[in-house]
Amino acid sequence: LGGYLNIRQYQLSLKQKAQHEANVGVGGQTVTGDAVGRPSLGGDFLLINQDGKLTRNTDFHGQWAFLYFGFTYCPDICPNELTRMVDVLNLLDKDKATAEKLLPIYITIDPERDGAQQLKDYLSDWHPRLVGLTGSPAQIADVTSKYRVYYSKARMGDDPRDYLI
Repeated sequence: LGGYLNIRQYQLSLKQKAQHEANVGVGGQTVTGDAVGRPSLGGDFLLINQDGKLTRNTDFHGQWAFLYFGFTYCPDICPNELTRMVDVLNLLDKDKATAEKLLPIYITIDPERDGAQQLKDYLSDWHPRLVGLTGSPAQIADVTSKYRVYYSKARMGDDPRDYLI
């Protein structure tokens, strides 16, 4: 029993030392740098909207934006989430205090298939205020990185156009 208590006390002291070093730093020095738990999210972007016009993030300043990242060839998740987005918008639009205050923005993660016209056709079925944004693969990679959106392509066959995101 005495050995167990000694080992347990030693484990607790190691845990307390590790916690102290995590808070203060090794050797009692204060740790400086970026705050932990506050990730950088968002940033500047330049994309093309569903009408073919260049659109910057600054075009939306002063408005509440409801961002969704998806793709028009999405078989199930995107339509389900767009339905939820529209439900939220419709609910908020019923109240004068919140009516038309939220701007829904759909950013594609499949710029190779989702051009401006494809977005316009697809999004017109969902909500009249929904803004669709696309760009080059590099522009989409940049904006998704800034917003911490992760995606990848899964090839379905030999045809380079046959893939899922």
